[in-house]
Amino acid sequence: MSTSPDKDYIDAKTAAISASVSGEIKAFRAEVGAQFAGVEAHFVRVDAQFEQVNTRFEQVNERIGFLEQTVQLELKLLRAEFNARFAQMEVAFQRAHHETLKWTIGVMMAGLALSVSVPSIILRNAAERASAAAPAAAVIAPPTAPTAAPATLPPPPSSR
Repeated sequence: MSTSPDKDYIDAKTAAISASVSGEIKAFRAEVGAQFAGVEAHFVRVDAQFEQVNTRFEQVNERIGFLEQTVQLELKLLRAEFNARFAQMEVAFQRAHHETLKWTIGVMMAGLALSVSVPSIILRNAAERASAAAPAAAVIAPPTAPTAAPATLPPPPSSR
């Protein structure tokens, strides 16, 4: 039977293929390992860059926090200033309102005084003039019949 040399041949071929595949697998593993080492080195660099970015973000966050506090403080100061100015304006408005009210009442009272006093003065003066210009009241007696003829009076002497 010729199985032994064939078997040896197949075993040798299988061993050669197995050794070849093992060598290729080892080479592939070495190559992949080297590439993973390179990738890992890249990851280390990326991690370092992310740390830098995180540090910058922390600095930016600190600046933003400081700016936010500053803006809030400025807003509080602006609100206080606006409230103070509005209070001043309110006081000025109240003063102006009181002054206007005072002058309006004063003008109304002066107008009332003038509207009462001027006609009364005019009427009093008119009444005084009417009483001074009017003659004394004359008593008119009813006509009576003459009892005797009147005597003729001589003419008045001339002064020439």
